[in-house]
Amino acid sequence: MTDKVKGGIIFVNPKSANSKHRLPNSILQIAASIHSVFNYVFVDGNIEKNPLNVIIKYLESGKYSFLAVTVMPGPQTKQAIPFTKIVKQKFPDLITI
Repeated sequence: MTDKVKGGIIFVNPKSANSKHRLPNSILQIAASIHSVFNYVFVDGNIEKNPLNVIIKYLESGKYSFLAVTVMPGPQTKQAIPFTKIVKQKFPDLITI
């Protein structure tokens, strides 16, 4: 097993529904493919009461260098765009994917 790369990834799934919450398979597949290389966490906007605060707390820990946001046109953009702007203002060196 290889050493983990410094700086983990925060995978964000913005709120997309009021019911039948689930993480998209695409995020799970990406996480599985980097499992032995990067540390990562999931922030699910469908489940977290305040996902932006959760993201900021992870970033303030200093353990995460990447923010990967999945989004489809429609309801997810209501969280994805403003959250990304706020986080980039607070953490300008953060790499967003």
